[in-house]
This record gives sequence, C-alpha cells and structure tokens, in this order.
Amino acid sequence: MAWNPSSALTVLVRLVHRAGEAGIDPAVLDVVWNGLQKVRPAGVRVSLAVGETIVRK
Repeated sequence: MAWNPSSALTVLVRLVHRAGEAGIDPAVLDVVWNGLQKVRPAGVRVSLAVGETIVRK
C-alpha cells in the first residue's frame, strides 16, 4: 500500500432518481451542489453525479 500526500482527495456524491421519474430537477441539483461546497473540507474536490453521469465538478 502506498500513500501519496500530494494528490488531492475527491469525493463523489451520486444521486439516483426514483423509478418512473425522468430525472432530477436542476434546481435541486443546485441546492445540493451549494450545500456540498459549504461543508467540504479545504483541499477536497467534490463531484456530483446523477446515476452514472457527472453533472458538476
């Protein structure tokens, strides 16, 4: 096992829409994204995905 302290940590938050729904409202994505930006630790990158598609980096 190796650890490289200079590489940045990335956290991926994945949302999944309920069966029968076409997708997630962009306004909801904005609220989730803004909340993630407020609570993420310094130096940690965050990505937001819906299903398998990354929608924010």
